[in-house]
Amino acid sequence: MSTRRPRSDADRVGHIRGAAAEIAAIVAAGRETFDASSIHLRATERLLGIIGEATRCLSEEFVAARPALQAHRARGMRNFLAHQYDDVDPQRVWDAATLSVPAFVEALDPPGVTSPAADSGGPDV
Repeated sequence: MSTRRPRSDADRVGHIRGAAAEIAAIVAAGRETFDASSIHLRATERLLGIIGEATRCLSEEFVAARPALQAHRARGMRNFLAHQYDDVDPQRVWDAATLSVPAFVEALDPPGVTSPAADSGGPDV
C-alpha cells in the first residue's frame, strides 16, 4: 500500500514546468543536433509524454480557469506518443517542443491568475 499523498495541481504544474525546462535545454542545442541524435528525439518524446500525463491529472477547475491552456492537445500528444510510437514524425516533435510547449507553459499563468506552483514553491516529488 502506497503512503504517497495525492498530487495537487501545484505538483502537476511543477512537473509540467520541469519537463518544459528540460525540453528547452534539448532544443537549445539546435535542430541539427536534434536531427542527428535519436537520444534527443526520444528524450523529447518522453518529456512531452510527462507534460501530457501531468496535464491529464490537472483538476477540471484549474483547466477551466485557463481557457488559453490547450489541455486536450497536450493529452492528445501524450496518447499519440504512447500508442503510435512507431509512427512519430520528428518534425512534429520538434514543432511541439519549440512552439507548442513554450505557449503551453505561458498559458499556465494567464493574466490575473496565480499558478499553484508559484504559491506553494513547487511540487513535492
